[in-house]
Amino acid sequence: MPGAASAASARAPEVPAGPKTPSSSLYAFALRKAQEQFDAGNYEDAAQACDRILKRGEIPEVLLLLAHCYMKLGRKPDAVAACMRYADAEAAVDPTKALETLTELVKELPDPAMILRRSRLLTTIRQVERVV
Repeated sequence: MPGAASAASARAPEVPAGPKTPSSSLYAFALRKAQEQFDAGNYEDAAQACDRILKRGEIPEVLLLLAHCYMKLGRKPDAVAACMRYADAEAAVDPTKALETLTELVKELPDPAMILRRSRLLTTIRQVERVV
């Protein structure tokens, strides 16, 4: 069962400051509603809300919330799949953050595929560090 640290990682991200476009405002609203459903214990509704948001693309924060929904629902295969999608989406933006979050997720949901993905991500980061 996820602890306080994982509850914090299941929180919706802060909406960045700056000019708001209709799509970013709509995204922030939809994510906030999904987070509210999660916080209220309505994990199935939160997962459905996440799925609707993800029709627009692989958004790391939404994938992370979706993974936590599936964990709460006891849907391990779906949780693992969401974690893997999260790792891929976040690694494209911030590999170090993806590694840190995946490390925490593996503690909550030890799965061979996730452990292997974490290992590959770590190897990739180390190779990049050697080049730089």
